[in-house]
Amino acid sequence: MKRFFIVTLALILVVCSLAACGGDNGSQGGSADAKEVVLSSLLEDINTQFGLSGLKVLEKASDLSRYYKIDEADVKQFAAEMTTSSTEFCEVIIVEAVDGDAADRVLTQLSNHLDTQINTAKSYSQDQLALVESCSAMQNKNFVFLVISDQASAIVDVIDSATK
Repeated sequence: MKRFFIVTLALILVVCSLAACGGDNGSQGGSADAKEVVLSSLLEDINTQFGLSGLKVLEKASDLSRYYKIDEADVKQFAAEMTTSSTEFCEVIIVEAVDGDAADRVLTQLSNHLDTQINTAKSYSQDQLALVESCSAMQNKNFVFLVISDQASAIVDVIDSATK
């Protein structure tokens, strides 16, 4: 009987210690899924690493509404740059939404924007069309991003890893 009691007590202690290691940041006022990422710094790093230059920087949240139809109230922070060229497609937009529902709405708007870009690219070269068609809007928790670039895959990997 003593052995049964000792083994049971040991199992309870192991389970309790494992549960304590998992933690719950929700009780601390934060979210277990939250990650602090400064998107402007991330975009600067991307520009340096991939040699992106000559892109128009979107500085105001109202620009998100103007170019992407994203509601300013859905945005916690963002970093975005886009080409001003009428013959080439290149843009990087990263948005941290205020919550999961807002992230879903931002993803929808970026997907709609990409569809518009695809339709526009149809009147350009097949290379430009293929470039835009190979891209997609993506979401990682409350971070939503769209990259249209000939280096999109590598840039997406950088964003994805920074926002995990």
